[in-house]
Amino acid sequence: LSGNENVPETGCLSIIVLGASGDLAKKKTFPALFNLYCQGFLPPDEVYIFGYARTKISDDDLRNRIRGYLVNDRSASPSEDVSKFLQLIQYVSGSYDGAEGFQLLDKEITKHEISKSSQEGSSRRLFYLALPPSVYPSVCRMIRKYCMNKSDLGGWTRIVVEKPFGKDLDSAEQLSSQIGELFDEPQIYRIDHYLGKELVQNLVINV
Repeated sequence: LSGNENVPETGCLSIIVLGASGDLAKKKTFPALFNLYCQGFLPPDEVYIFGYARTKISDDDLRNRIRGYLVNDRSASPSEDVSKFLQLIQYVSGSYDGAEGFQLLDKEITKHEISKSSQEGSSRRLFYLALPPSVYPSVCRMIRKYCMNKSDLGGWTRIVVEKPFGKDLDSAEQLSSQIGELFDEPQIYRIDHYLGKELVQNLVINV
């Protein structure tokens, strides 16, 4: 994910889950992050997770919402691991098209980066859009305007787009164009789980 392979990644990593109060984040995104944490891929001394959504709840409210989804019948993760992971999560409330919320989000991310003594320009920010496609453009504009990290010292900003990327070719191309005007292509990662689902279903039917 590094924008410059010649510059070592030394700054902290902030993972921002937009749409943090929704079902996708609760049932899929946060459990996936927890699994990465348990496998050692998200070191607690380097990684911090921010949830962002319009719902007005507290940090503890969000943690309680997702706690039950982090452990299932097949999981052997002790409750201590769950508690430690949940302490890495902070919540920020704001709209998806207004400056105030994203300015506050940037302020909280920056505060964390400073607390980790990350040199300006070395920190990494990963924005995960667990959101409806209709708000992708406005959210990306807000990120671009208020929440970008400088990338001259090994730091970077990445956008991960989850959920259906448009409803047909025309809408998908329009979304790509709108987001592409704000970010370089290497900064954008697209995940369309519905396309993958239909592919598997077609394979099963054909077999």
